[in-house]
Amino acid sequence: MNDDILRLLHVRGDFLSGEEISRQLGISRTAVWKRIGKLKEEGYEIDSVPHKGYRLDPFPRGRIYGWVLEQAFEELDSQLFDRLIFAETLDSTNLEIKRRIAEGELKSGMVAVCEQQTAGRGRRGRAWASPAGSGLWFSLGLNPDIQPAHAPMLTIIAGMAVRDALEALYGLEAGIKWPNDIIVGNRKICGILTEMTMEDLEMSGVVVGIGINVRPAAFPEQLKDIATSIQAETSGDAPDRARLLCQVLSRFEHYYKIFIQTEDLSALHTTYEAHCVNIGRTVRVISPTQEFEAKALGIDDMGGLRLQLEDGTLRTVTSGEVTIRGVMGYGK
Repeated sequence: MNDDILRLLHVRGDFLSGEEISRQLGISRTAVWKRIGKLKEEGYEIDSVPHKGYRLDPFPRGRIYGWVLEQAFEELDSQLFDRLIFAETLDSTNLEIKRRIAEGELKSGMVAVCEQQTAGRGRRGRAWASPAGSGLWFSLGLNPDIQPAHAPMLTIIAGMAVRDALEALYGLEAGIKWPNDIIVGNRKICGILTEMTMEDLEMSGVVVGIGINVRPAAFPEQLKDIATSIQAETSGDAPDRARLLCQVLSRFEHYYKIFIQTEDLSALHTTYEAHCVNIGRTVRVISPTQEFEAKALGIDDMGGLRLQLEDGTLRTVTSGEVTIRGVMGYGK
């Protein structure tokens, strides 16, 4: 019933009288008043004005409304994603998609979104802070007919999709730091983690986790040279995360269809390279076995980073930590 009240207030977008809420939901005005009080206790910011009624703040503490996401998702009319899952709190959206895959729920594609993660993860097992109201935390569950070795290229596609969305919606000059970070002003605004699920030694699905910093206008001292957010870069109102989600999904679907045709990045690597901040710069590559510096030349058709060492030797890396001086606090 509380969700029904929230939905009515959201759709109205202005003051709605307790009498009208009572009539539409078939409950007493006293019941309406009590439920409004409960919603306020839960953190929803609802104005109450005599003779006018109640009005819901569209961004109460940065909350995401599940029904707003669902409506936006339906309007997207995706041919790839056939299911949206929303929860206030999850351990991890990647883990949620993995559970759904294990239960046989994955068909074409699904999307899991939550307000906060309690066990968000980045690459190499690092923790990914995902507090409520601060970001857009979501994962894509995909069932592509590709070789498992080609699944990591979906990280590249996701990066392109996020970069496009940030530019289209907010005019941000975002770049991509190979292979999985989106950068604005040399600071990280988004991270991507791609994982495979296996069953009977065969790939049963691919999970692409995406975390976008949306609301923090400022970061603590230890992060101020490393992280940024949409609101910090635009100084605007709280971004509409439902709109942002759908913009990313739309761009991802566009690039995904091109990728599936060739099962590589031959038709996409030029577009990717146009926004890759590594290219033309000296990078430091750190792997479990070695560490070296080289000049980044671009990516190959499989998404590997092409490098030129100091002696002119050409080399391609497909994994490892790649840092760039001056980006995300490195080398300062």
